[in-house]
Amino acid sequence: MASFLCARSVERPPGVPLQGTSAASSSRRPSDVRRKVVDASLVTSMFGLVASRRGKGKHRGTKVSTAAHPPRRIFASREVVMDDVQVIGYDLDYTLVHYNLKAWEGAVYAQCKEILSKKGFEVEGLEFDSGLVIRGLVIDAKLGNIVKVDRYGYVRKALHGNQMLSVEDVNEVYGRQRCRVDLRESRWTFINTLFSVANCCLFCQLVERIDQEYKADDSPLPVDYAWLARSVGAAVSEAHVDGILKERILEDPTEYVELDSEAPIVLLDQKLAGKRLVLITNNDWEYTRRMMSYAYDRYLPPGLTWRSLFDVVITNAQKPDFWTLRMPLWEVIDEERGLTHSTPRAKMKAGKVYCGGHARMVEECFGYGGQQVMYVGDHIYADTNVAKSIVQWQTCLIMRELEGEVRALAQTQQRRKELGELLVRRDKLLQQRGMRRVKAGRQRLGISTEFSFGLQPAHHPMEVVRWGDILED
Repeated sequence: MASFLCARSVERPPGVPLQGTSAASSSRRPSDVRRKVVDASLVTSMFGLVASRRGKGKHRGTKVSTAAHPPRRIFASREVVMDDVQVIGYDLDYTLVHYNLKAWEGAVYAQCKEILSKKGFEVEGLEFDSGLVIRGLVIDAKLGNIVKVDRYGYVRKALHGNQMLSVEDVNEVYGRQRCRVDLRESRWTFINTLFSVANCCLFCQLVERIDQEYKADDSPLPVDYAWLARSVGAAVSEAHVDGILKERILEDPTEYVELDSEAPIVLLDQKLAGKRLVLITNNDWEYTRRMMSYAYDRYLPPGLTWRSLFDVVITNAQKPDFWTLRMPLWEVIDEERGLTHSTPRAKMKAGKVYCGGHARMVEECFGYGGQQVMYVGDHIYADTNVAKSIVQWQTCLIMRELEGEVRALAQTQQRRKELGELLVRRDKLLQQRGMRRVKAGRQRLGISTEFSFGLQPAHHPMEVVRWGDILED
């Protein structure tokens, strides 16, 4: 975020693609996978994005020079003039506050196993594997697969249980019928957030176990993978809703929360630069207050708390409905006990804490809307896609997975450069061989090449330029 303060605009460098994902197209079809992957003006590897401000040194033990390849970077899918952005909204989970993925999703995984065990599922011996899946993949509930989809919606790779399908199997299952992923269908579930990692991991492992049981019993009945996907999804939802996991985090935040000393200072810099900051989260007020106090207050100057950073705090936002519906707004009148006013408010006021409300109220509160407002979040659909398409806010997607990809690209830069040079040499040799074969074939047929080649210009070069839209060398 430091780059937001020191640059007038953020744009993609020539020849540098958006790393790790694909930029959204201009299509507005809700079923288009391209819209679901990324519909954000900016994509960032982590919230802090302060490696560029450090300039040099090491980042978390990596040997890659952060001066040349900072792991925390901004990737722009279009030019963004930050001078025009007056209001910046932030999500909480995996945006302002980052969690230890193995610890947090491991706790979700354990809770889900307990829930499924009570319902009769054989989950003994299963262990959480945080590296099994990643955001951006799609669950195929019909066939029990986790699939990787290209920008056009076609399946390129597939995982069934713990086994990757071969290219031939993928083509047989998805290619022959030109099966295109349509996210409006209940068959497909897009992995939008890191909170889905435990869900997908458990689903894959249960698919593997059930397949083995069916093979052992030689059962003629087909496996109902859709029912399994619904059961696992319901267990994950129950684990999040009952509040046990959040209480566990609040009791011992050191185990689950990854602190960032520079994130609060970046927000303070934005505040001093004249930006209006808004916290918009689906968490309740009690969790928001305690988590932000733990993660931010310790790094702020004396006399300031995390509440000093935000003009408005909105909890229980119920995204994505926050962008689309006109929900009632409740003011928190007792921040210590979380008590709300009995009558909903018609308008937001700066300096207040609210529950509910909707995006238009934020625009009315500050007098800015559309491209003058940016929202920063980690949920591919609820935080970026809907905010962009419905209220036309600028969006920034937090993708911490890009840090590893940036490091890998930096570590293999020289090897990729050498490979590129070899590919260029190979292409030239293939082209020369092809031209020799063509010329030899023409000579065998008695076709003269005297008039086909040469350095002298054509008889009427201006006519060629005038009537030829494209000249091919």
